[in-house]
Amino acid sequence: MGRLNAPRGLPRRGVLLLVLAAAIPWLHWSAGAAAGVGAEVTLGPTASDSDFLYVQPADGISTVLLRDALEQLGFEVDPDQRLEGARVRVGTADARSLAARLAGTHLARSVEGDAVVRATQLAGDVSTPPNDALYGLQQDYLAAIGAPAAWAREHGGSGEGVLIAVVDTGIDYNHNDLIPRLAINFNDEFFDGRDNDRSGCPDDIVGCNFVSLSTADPSCGYTAAPPNWRTLDDEGHGTFVAGVAAATGDNEVGITGVAPRASLLPVKVLDCTATGRISDAAAGIRYAADMHADVINISFGTPNDSPALREAI
Repeated sequence: MGRLNAPRGLPRRGVLLLVLAAAIPWLHWSAGAAAGVGAEVTLGPTASDSDFLYVQPADGISTVLLRDALEQLGFEVDPDQRLEGARVRVGTADARSLAARLAGTHLARSVEGDAVVRATQLAGDVSTPPNDALYGLQQDYLAAIGAPAAWAREHGGSGEGVLIAVVDTGIDYNHNDLIPRLAINFNDEFFDGRDNDRSGCPDDIVGCNFVSLSTADPSCGYTAAPPNWRTLDDEGHGTFVAGVAAATGDNEVGITGVAPRASLLPVKVLDCTATGRISDAAAGIRYAADMHADVINISFGTPNDSPALREAI
C-alpha cells in the first residue's frame, strides 16, 4: 500500500484526465435576461423530471453563506456538507421556474439540474511475461499499447510513484490484486469525524465516498449516509477500471494492470446501480485534484452539459 500525503490547500499539480463519456444534446440558456443576473442556467430535455437543482456560488460568496441564505429564503437545501455549493430539492415546484428564482437571488454563478451520471458501458516486449493467472487473456491489448516495452524502462514505465484516482463506483479494497496498490492517507486515520488533513473529506483514509443518501437509488438499501471512508465497490465497475489501470503484476493473481506499480485512490461517486449525480461527481473530481492525483479516470457520462463538471475538470 502507498502512503498518501496531500493536504488541501497546496497547489494542484498538472493532472491527466481520462474521460470516457458521450454527450447528447442539451437545453441551455442564460437566465440573465429573465432574472437580471448573469447566472448560467442549464437544464436537460427532461427538466420537468428533475428532483434536485445544483447551485454553484457566485464569486465572493462562500458555500456556507450560499446555503444559509438559500435556507432563509425558503429553499430546501440538502445538508450534505461535502459539496461545493448547494443541492436544492425541487419538490412540487416546477424545475424551470425554481431555477429562474435561484438565479434571481444574485447568489449563484450557475444553476443546473442535478442530473444522473452513469458509468460507461464496458465492452500485453519483455523477456519474461508476468506470471498473473489471467495475463494470457489480456496479452494482446497490452502489447498493442506497448505496455511490456514501457515496463522494461528503467524509470517510470511501471507507474511507480504515480497516483491514479478512480472516480467511479469505488474499488474492492479486499481484492488481492488491488490491496497493494491502494493509497492510504495516514494523515486522517483516526475515524474521529474531523478533517485532520484539510482534504475536504473527513476520515478519508482510503479515498472518499461522495454518494448521498438523498440521491442514491433506493435499491441500494442505504439506511444512513455512507461514511466518507467507505469507498468499497458495491457494483463492480470501479474495480474493473482500477484493475485495468493498476492491478499488481507478477503476483500470480488475476491480471496485470497497464501501470502495475501505480497507486490507486478510490473516489466513490456512483452507487450500487453505477449511477450518481452531477453534484457528487464534481465534488469527487475536485477532491481527486486536491489530493494531487496525477491521473483522474472518469468513466461515466451524463446527457446534460454541466457547468459544474466543466469547472471541476
